[in-house]
Amino acid sequence: MPPPSNVPAGVSAAVTNPFTCVEHLYAYLLLRGQDHITEQQYKVTRAAFNIAPPVKLPSINTIRYEIFPNIERKWKLQTSTC
Repeated sequence: MPPPSNVPAGVSAAVTNPFTCVEHLYAYLLLRGQDHITEQQYKVTRAAFNIAPPVKLPSINTIRYEIFPNIERKWKLQTSTC
């Protein structure tokens, strides 16, 4: 990603980053990405990831009730299904 000074003003104003840290982005992509995993697989991944890093992956409830709504609100994503 280019430094903020190299990003045109219109682009930087239109793009918002709802993630407070890389771990939240990683957790979001694990559960909602193109090749998303199940909640049980996430629990196993989280347990393995949280052994060493100083910043831990958030719990399923944190993702579901804090991170996802924030992302959906900032990116104006639809949450309804057919």
